[in-house]
Amino acid sequence: MSSLLPDDTELHERLQKCSPQEAVDYLNQLGELAAQQQPSRIVEFARHAYERALQLGYRSGLAEAQRLLGVGAVFAGNYAEAQDWFSRAHALFQELGCREKALHTLVSWALAEHSVGEHAAALERLRSVVEHGAEFPTVYLKALQNLAIVLAELGHHEQALRMFEEVITQAQAQGQWQTLARAYNNAALLLATRGEHSRALELQQRSVQLKEEHGDRYGLAVAYGTLGYLYARVERWDEAEAAYQRSLSLRREIGDRRGVGYVLSNLGQLYRQRGLDVAARGALTEAWAIAEELKETVLELEVARELAQIAQHQGKAEEAMYFLHRCLVLMEQLLSERVQQAVAQIQARYALEQQRRQQEELRRLLVEWQYRTLQTQMNPHFLFNALNLLQHWIARGEREVAHRFIAEFAQLMRRVLHNVQR
Repeated sequence: MSSLLPDDTELHERLQKCSPQEAVDYLNQLGELAAQQQPSRIVEFARHAYERALQLGYRSGLAEAQRLLGVGAVFAGNYAEAQDWFSRAHALFQELGCREKALHTLVSWALAEHSVGEHAAALERLRSVVEHGAEFPTVYLKALQNLAIVLAELGHHEQALRMFEEVITQAQAQGQWQTLARAYNNAALLLATRGEHSRALELQQRSVQLKEEHGDRYGLAVAYGTLGYLYARVERWDEAEAAYQRSLSLRREIGDRRGVGYVLSNLGQLYRQRGLDVAARGALTEAWAIAEELKETVLELEVARELAQIAQHQGKAEEAMYFLHRCLVLMEQLLSERVQQAVAQIQARYALEQQRRQQEELRRLLVEWQYRTLQTQMNPHFLFNALNLLQHWIARGEREVAHRFIAEFAQLMRRVLHNVQR
């Protein structure tokens, strides 16, 4: 198959030449290719494959289409939808006796669970695949790498780093370049959190090189974004900007609007740190428009925080107040959405596990979810900025503005506690 995705005319012509079953397989292949080339098109191909397979009663093609629809939902940030598709695909693969594909689906399912804070469930699935999937090297390494990612984010850095090193060693021996490039990327991020910046940059540059060599445009966009972040951490500003701009260009080319928004947010933060307020505003304003268009609350919150700091730096108290107010509203919205989603998911699991007497564990998960959601949103960085701005207004004698902000902030605290208690 060509490495380029077909346009509508080319796709129609190719499908006309295929048998019904071949058409499903071809569409699924395109969905897999889109994950590397143009993730925004995964759902387009997978949806066509799903509808055709459903009509034909072609069950293996249907299961693969369901898995790809889950992958597309992950790329779009729709993790609850992704879990539903992965659950259906896994069940069908198991019925068909496709053990490798069933395990592969479990790995993706676990990553979706981890993305919404269901860490215990994700760890259980990944450990199961690592334990039982050694006969399938590609799936085994993917599970081991995702297990390391989850452990790293939960603070188990030494264990995670050992796993990344094992993945790197085995992927090199087996010639699995995609797995190797991803392991370099993930190990680099972990090393950066430990202050090992030189080694982190070395590994990330290897990841970029591998993806350049193999034409993985989406992976390359991600790799350049990570490289920009690593350069920014050591204040190598020009190199950071160049890497972010390369990531931005690639994401625009492949139509990844969500990714464009996040890179623009990173560029805005970089420009603000360098005192380039005009450039920062330009990048952040575009990111804000994308966040509103896609209803990407997390991105909108990131951008509002940056714009509040720029306004504060420029002495624009009313503008800073506006963006801080937006932060408060967005934080409440995000908190409410995540708590409701978590409660619904855990209650569903509670009902399923009731006969197996696991109520206490599920209650513990609910408390953990509530705590982590609150902890994530009320982070010290935001609180520091808010209190610093309050101090600034008081020092300047702008008591009315300060009183208004205190009232808004107090209301948020009450609403946050109310949501968590629910």
